Amino acid sequence: MSLTCSVCHKQCRVMYCSHCINSSPGLILRKKINLLQVREETSKLRAQIDNILEQAMDGDSQDLLGKHLHTLKAMHYKRNTNKIRYKLAQLGKIVTVKRNRMKALEMELGRATKKDTDNGNNKPINGDLPRRLSHAHNAEYTDTLDKLTQIQRVLANTKAIKFQELVRLFLIRRRDHSDFPYTISFQPVVNLQNMYKLPQTVVDSSLETMWGFIRLASRILFINLPCKGLKDDVVDSITGMVINLLALLRYFKLIPPQIRDERKLVRFLLQNYDLDQLFYHTVMNRDIDVPSDGLTDTRIDFESCHDDVQQMLQGSNELSVLNKSMDDKWFLVG
Repeated sequence: MSLTCSVCHKQCRVMYCSHCINSSPGLILRKKINLLQVREETSKLRAQIDNILEQAMDGDSQDLLGKHLHTLKAMHYKRNTNKIRYKLAQLGKIVTVKRNRMKALEMELGRATKKDTDNGNNKPINGDLPRRLSHAHNAEYTDTLDKLTQIQRVLANTKAIKFQELVRLFLIRRRDHSDFPYTISFQPVVNLQNMYKLPQTVVDSSLETMWGFIRLASRILFINLPCKGLKDDVVDSITGMVINLLALLRYFKLIPPQIRDERKLVRFLLQNYDLDQLFYHTVMNRDIDVPSDGLTDTRIDFESCHDDVQQMLQGSNELSVLNKSMDDKWFLVG
């Protein structure tokens, strides 16, 4: 309906009744339908975004967002670890200063008491003053030492939590498989007996992932690794991995800290556990059988460990197949 001016008889405004507005397809009904469709699409997109964020935060996502979130979480953990390390260092310095001060005061009091005794007076100067001063400093030293012990306990718990988060981040698992029973980031963990069955690209990727885990674990646990980085040669990379695993085994107290015949130990571990099982037991903090210590003193170094790894590889059937394999198919596992 339209309104017409009674003077000039021109149309001034168009009017619609409420029924036409709500029911006519050419008016507001089409807008309502479009609005409902937009709301439905918005709800679906919001649900997809929430699902992606939940998977990324839970560590189940392997896309770019999940990697960035894990990197952000690792940086946050690293920042907290640095704060705790700084506080621990400061308290350690305070304890050292207090200890040196207490020793200096004790020496000064001892000299004063000796001087007074040489002068013929067996009674200490000012009565019980030296004893009271010593007691006060001992109390202060004990209080500082308790605080240091508490921070060390918090630091140990923090390192354990971060290490478990790292294991969860790299998805280190065990599965039912005869040749490669352990996986890391959906890749088989290589072993010396069956490594020739894998393509070169898969071996390189698996070793690179294992080295990445070892490097991050050393930062979390504050361990100086004997071997620092991945090598170009496969045998060199495995040798460095074995030596670093020995350092982690000593840190977790899975092997004795002092062993006379270290080369015998390495041979025993490679023959009975191989690289994949040794890696899994170290990461999961599982008990490891250790042979009886030998009578000779042999220290393991890169050359001797390299020879043992080379012998194990030569005994695993076709070693040359590994270098000739150029297959680029995926070896992702669940």
